[in-house]
Amino acid sequence: MSTRERERERDQYWYVWMENQLCCLNITQLGKGSCSRPEFQTMFDNSDGVLDLPIKMGCISVGSKLYMIGGEREKWITPDDDDDDGYKLAITEIDFLPNLDVYALDFDCRGCASIRACKNGGDDDIPRMLVPKFSPLVINLDEKIYVLARRPSCKYDKPLELPVFEVFDPLLESWRALPHPPWTDPAQFKIGSDYMHHHFVWAHKIVCCTIAGFYIFDTRMEKWEFTEKRLSPIPMISCAAAEFNGFLVAMPWDLQQLSIYQLDSDGIPKSYRVLHELYSVFNPPFVRYHFQGFLTHLGDDVDGGGHKMCLLYAGVDHCNTWYARVAIFRVILSCNDAGDLYPHAYLETVEVYDLEKFDGLSCWIDSAFVT
Repeated sequence: MSTRERERERDQYWYVWMENQLCCLNITQLGKGSCSRPEFQTMFDNSDGVLDLPIKMGCISVGSKLYMIGGEREKWITPDDDDDDGYKLAITEIDFLPNLDVYALDFDCRGCASIRACKNGGDDDIPRMLVPKFSPLVINLDEKIYVLARRPSCKYDKPLELPVFEVFDPLLESWRALPHPPWTDPAQFKIGSDYMHHHFVWAHKIVCCTIAGFYIFDTRMEKWEFTEKRLSPIPMISCAAAEFNGFLVAMPWDLQQLSIYQLDSDGIPKSYRVLHELYSVFNPPFVRYHFQGFLTHLGDDVDGGGHKMCLLYAGVDHCNTWYARVAIFRVILSCNDAGDLYPHAYLETVEVYDLEKFDGLSCWIDSAFVT
């Protein structure tokens, strides 16, 4: 069987983690008229709270296994407890504690899923990190797993425990501390200045977008670089970013659209164009500040040409109903009259899904990825 035939046979799935539920969608079957529309399927449901699982975990696939890393747990503080500064509280408050464990999703012979903690590693498991991580950014790059802690939703100015940044090498089966990002240095901390709008991977570099500029981590040199280049008048990258041949497809901050950015030699966006060809995916728009985007590569299109991508765009409409729109499109680069590469997008299909039946209370996706 040829490589192209194998690629056509291998199905790909969106896995979506929503607080206490893991769902998946077969995106390979989207838009195929020969079969019925694929639906989101519940793979694991902890709505009853039987397992004490953290929230806001970072999810990642390694080979054929799925892992959930970091996150936070709620902790109620009563007036009899001291807060972090030693003061007695006047009322009961809620705090969050970071999670140290790594969880694995297993399937039995019947296809039933279960989640367990991987505390000791071994047997293809990932051991505990060196220190717990709030709402971590988790990246699989060059067969290694990079985990970067973000600040908690409660007590945002609380110092982060070092190391803030770790890498797991499966060959060594261990975690190793990496240089922490400059914005996490308590001496340089300023509320709001370190807010990470989004990140993307460019070659062997991880680029983090903040209001202050771009922080770039070179995974080969293992060092951080900072550039004060601002995106203005180029819109700030917010979510759903995927790099392709020197271009970056992404959703701008507070804008419900996809734009394509051309990257300079350092991986920094230098120009952009709105992909108006995908207007129907975002129309009608969701309520402002109540939408998310997740974008992934699906590989080269062996039939139609170009590079295929899939967008998961979720949000609350003006009737307060939580929906997801899943779109598959192709990006093709052609040369204009000046000989410069010019990107076009071609929408193949878009499907709308009602997510209320899964988790109508939070209306928020903690993590989404394709495997």
